[in-house]
Amino acid sequence: GPFKQMMASYGSGGQFAGTLTDLRIKAPEMQVTVDRVRFVEGYGGASTPNGTGVLEIEMGGLALAPKPPFAEWIPTDATIRLNASGIPWAEVGTAYLALMEASADQAGDPAKAQQAIAQSMMELGGILRRAGSRLDVTSFHFGAPEAAIDLGGSVQGKDAAAHGVTADLDLRITNLDGLIKFLQGLPDGAEAAAGLSMAQVMGRQATTADGRPARDYDIVVDDAGKILINGTDLAALMPKQ
Repeated sequence: GPFKQMMASYGSGGQFAGTLTDLRIKAPEMQVTVDRVRFVEGYGGASTPNGTGVLEIEMGGLALAPKPPFAEWIPTDATIRLNASGIPWAEVGTAYLALMEASADQAGDPAKAQQAIAQSMMELGGILRRAGSRLDVTSFHFGAPEAAIDLGGSVQGKDAAAHGVTADLDLRITNLDGLIKFLQGLPDGAEAAAGLSMAQVMGRQATTADGRPARDYDIVVDDAGKILINGTDLAALMPKQ
């Protein structure tokens, strides 16, 4: 197919990387500055059924001027590294091209295009499930002066699993308690605070290496389709319809 020909010209692997420094965005009400943004995208084993992929994004030194009242809760730094394995790139690429084609047809017949997009998305998901493709969240960190989110673990494609995937992830939210208190003090923050209070109750109390309070969550999606958070079935916590 056309994707295989494209791959033959690009070779079995490659990487694209770029870095931006001292980025400044001026909006009418605010100026945004970022010290550094780094981006890496790569793939390998494109001619095999067990290809690999990597996506890395790093951001450092985000600042807003004038400072909004909630500045201490806005992430200033972020690191994301995702590693994929067991990817049949030739099949994925063919399905992706079909998806792009369907998206390009939007103007002609939007309803038909939406149907074709949904079909292509399902096809793409099916390929990854059948191949047992895996995504490792090697690093996922967002840090603000007063809080942080850290996520790690893996998601595994599995055709026999109820959701088509199984997952085992570790999530840590640093200073969730402080964020809830802050939201409760805002004129219209009660609803958001109430939503986060449920997450607070489900989390295990922990302390970071630098002594800050945190909440930990072990998130598991099993073969049967159960979503367990710290061993509790999420379905049991949801209000009954």
